[in-house]
Amino acid sequence: MKHVLRLMLYTLVVVLMLVSIGLLLLLLSLVSTSIAASLHTAPLALEITHLLPSWFAYWGVIPSPFGGVFRTDFFILSIICALLARMIRSLAKGVL
Repeated sequence: MKHVLRLMLYTLVVVLMLVSIGLLLLLLSLVSTSIAASLHTAPLALEITHLLPSWFAYWGVIPSPFGGVFRTDFFILSIICALLARMIRSLAKGVL
């Protein structure tokens, strides 16, 4: 039973880290309009924004010198996902 629970927790850790890395890559692509236009990442960013709570969506959108925007909400969300993954990993490692 412990092995199944540990496997589930580690799977959750991997998913959270992949979400964190994906958000950071999306954030980097949105900094430049030419990169965002060539990769067509704007629709994906809008879909992710619709998943966020309304008070948090578009919070801290900062214009970049490259013509795009720095999305602080995506950055904070990726940090939260990484911290949650780290906490769950230490929980799975220490308790189980």
